[in-house]
Amino acid sequence: MGYAKYADTDRPRSLIANEARMLETIPEDVGPRLVSFSPFLQGELLVQTRLPGRTRMPRSARLYKAHRRFLERLIQPRGTYPISEHPFVEGLYARAGVRRGILEEVVSALGDSEWPVAFMHGDLSPANMHWWRGRYLAFDWEYGCQEGLAYLEAPHPLIEFASLIRGSAPQVAKRAISSSLSAHLLPSQYARFAPEVATLAALNMLISWYPPREPDAYESWLTAFVEADGS
Repeated sequence: MGYAKYADTDRPRSLIANEARMLETIPEDVGPRLVSFSPFLQGELLVQTRLPGRTRMPRSARLYKAHRRFLERLIQPRGTYPISEHPFVEGLYARAGVRRGILEEVVSALGDSEWPVAFMHGDLSPANMHWWRGRYLAFDWEYGCQEGLAYLEAPHPLIEFASLIRGSAPQVAKRAISSSLSAHLLPSQYARFAPEVATLAALNMLISWYPPREPDAYESWLTAFVEADGS
């Protein structure tokens, strides 16, 4: 059995076209495979393989390790880039708009660190992840990109869980998530940058989603999270 998506207006058509491109290029052990993407009625129809497993939030050391292994499977063998010259960061600058100032602060705090290029999911919420036989898989890759920043999505499920499910205060969430990143989710050479990675992950969510989403309570929470001290 497979799973189908149909779109017949501009924005949804763009999203499922991007998902089709991602499913053709991501490694085989991270998500569904593309079955077909073709014209159908007044739009396009995307068909992908069914993804096994069930939702399971990474909230223990064992699950954190599985989440980190998932992110490592997305890293591309292209070497590393200084953070200020990384293709993803350069693209983020182009879209940052009024948030460019805070982006510059985060990049400056990351210093001369170098980071690999990786496939990125774009919306790695708990609802878009399945636990299957000791590993994580992800579906709904319509917001994905092929030149992402490795490990940037390590805090993404934790941010969404803290904000949308638990309703934690941004300051409290920032410190807890930074601690989890440092202890479990980031390689040792990046552990000291845990607060900056958490900040950059939330900032990327803001830049990517607002617009096209209208400002709402989540936008306010993410903004407060970006501005909070995570140390």
